[in-house]
Amino acid sequence: MHPEIASQIDAIKQDRTHGAGWLSRRAIAALAFAAAGSQAKSVPFLLHELRSVAGELASARPSMTPIRNGVCQLVKLVEEEAVRRPPRGPIQLRLWTQRAAKTLVVKSRSATRRAARRAADLISDGDVVITCSYSAAVLKSFEAAKKQGRLFSVIAARSEGKDGRSYGEAMARKLASAGIPAEVVPDDALESAAARASLALVGADTVMPDGAIINGAPTLRLAQAAKRRAVPFYVVCETSKFLAGRDAPMLEEGFEVVPGELVDGIITERGPRAAALNL
Repeated sequence: MHPEIASQIDAIKQDRTHGAGWLSRRAIAALAFAAAGSQAKSVPFLLHELRSVAGELASARPSMTPIRNGVCQLVKLVEEEAVRRPPRGPIQLRLWTQRAAKTLVVKSRSATRRAARRAADLISDGDVVITCSYSAAVLKSFEAAKKQGRLFSVIAARSEGKDGRSYGEAMARKLASAGIPAEVVPDDALESAAARASLALVGADTVMPDGAIINGAPTLRLAQAAKRRAVPFYVVCETSKFLAGRDAPMLEEGFEVVPGELVDGIITERGPRAAALNL
């Protein structure tokens, strides 16, 4: 494997700043980079190279399903193009791969925006929305609600990672710059904080077929507190985060599973979904 490709894969493995959606787009771009630099002399060998890199990318962050979904989708599209247009040589297919990757990235960004706009409809004037971890989709939902003229405030759990980084504080800073009142509370104060909230909204790194989600800590603690306090608990994410036809992914450190019975609904770019996706 080319050293630059290995470096990009390692960067995705080590990244603790960006969410699953952003990293999935980074992975798609890395696969396109691999195609651009390939020295394959035949289409079969080019496909072999892309499958190999896609496999490395897919396993880089096992808790983040959209990374796997994104690179696998790109490989599938390239394979279909190779069959549909067999006269194409590896050079033409390399160029086609780069264009297809750009299209997937654009669609991914659009899906996040559409999901956020739909989730913004959950927020009403006077709401106190509680959240945790850090999610671009959640942030965009808050920004969309603000643009629609809603007056609300946010409580963000500190959500401290093992490196000492507070994802809740990062969310609060973004909200402050958007003119949205926000406070950060310690993770062990979620029970009392939930008592002041009217809505809980979080993101997800994976949505499993039974409606359970994988997300960064302390999402489970927040979901349990919301349940006890009868606070509606919603998830906003793109459908690229849905796990289908595979075993549950391995949990990375700092990630946890929230059972589907604690989730009141999942808002995607296609609209609301029942928490139990297989019903």
